[in-house]
Amino acid sequence: MSTTGKVGFVGGISGVLIDEFQYGYQAGAAYADKKLGKHTDVLIRYVGSWLDTETGHALAEELYG
Repeated sequence: MSTTGKVGFVGGISGVLIDEFQYGYQAGAAYADKKLGKHTDVLIRYVGSWLDTETGHALAEELYG
């Protein structure tokens, strides 16, 4: 549940499979918005690597902030 009207998605590297996860995440937010009569911004960030956990953590912290 978002109290700010924003949610975040962090992916490793954009590609067919992860793009489908991103689409599903965005579709879920849109569905909830429609049901609740709200608008939620979905903020997207990609690390550029599957192994760089520090950058992934930093991007998640950025979105959380």
